[in-house]
Amino acid sequence: MKFTRYIAFTALVLSLVLGFVQPAKAYTITSQGVENKDDFVLEPGKMELFVNPGETLTRNVMVTSRINKRSNFLVQIEDFIGSKEEQMPVVLLGDQKSPYTFKDNILPEVDSFNLDFGQRITLPISITVPKDARPGGYYTSVIIANQPDEASDDSGAGRTRVISRVGVLLFIRVNGPVVEKGQLDDFRLKEGKRQLGVLQSGPLSFEILFNNTGTVHLVPHGEVKIKNAFGQEVAKLPVDAYFAMPNAFRYRQVTWEKQILAGRYTAELSLTKGYGDEVDVKTISFWVLPWKYIGGIILFAILITLAYYFFSRKFELRRKE
Repeated sequence: MKFTRYIAFTALVLSLVLGFVQPAKAYTITSQGVENKDDFVLEPGKMELFVNPGETLTRNVMVTSRINKRSNFLVQIEDFIGSKEEQMPVVLLGDQKSPYTFKDNILPEVDSFNLDFGQRITLPISITVPKDARPGGYYTSVIIANQPDEASDDSGAGRTRVISRVGVLLFIRVNGPVVEKGQLDDFRLKEGKRQLGVLQSGPLSFEILFNNTGTVHLVPHGEVKIKNAFGQEVAKLPVDAYFAMPNAFRYRQVTWEKQILAGRYTAELSLTKGYGDEVDVKTISFWVLPWKYIGGIILFAILITLAYYFFSRKFELRRKE
């Protein structure tokens, strides 16, 4: 009987102790030296993960507040997809799920938190890959949204709330057989300073349109070589690696910063598709004729010729006299 009461007393003590012990949280908050810019910074901008079915991994995102007061933040999970619009590389879907959804397998440690000015939270995000996950690409984002205080609008008739939202894009690829396919659809010169269809001066911008027709995102990259009318290479512009979503277009712009140009040029784009050793090549030619400078040179030449003619005629007349 005494032994039974001893066990019961021990169990009671343990339950009371454990009731006051809170589980340790993995996130951390530190202080940073920042300027007051009335915004917050989210890092990193994107993550590319190669995973196996049944695997669980954890990655951290960091939020730094540069808002000069205590602010509340929400953590949201949203799918995103690519777009057929040149100027819109991704589209966030809110509560909707995409064909490449992974949002049910993403779990942040907390769904809200508070930060004072200059504080940074390092927040763990758990990513669980189902055992029956099919090989391919899955695309979800971790969205951080701040909840500001209410403020009067410009008209004074009501009150509005401006919510800032910033996201980390997660490119998750489950290892296995996939379809990697894409092509360079267009390489063109962006409309610039033109007269009579001819460019007048630099800098010049080149537009690249890549079409991903596969089932996973690709990371194309390459370079643009520019040659003058004599075949001499005058510039080499890198096309830094960028992501292209499946079943979507991805637009890219590369700028040649040189301003003073004249004559005929040829630009050749070599774009590695992001899988295997496949490279697409496209070439365009264009003229740059700075009419103002050319007109000024012609006018100067005419004035010199007229001056020479005038003084030579005057000198001949004096000799005859």
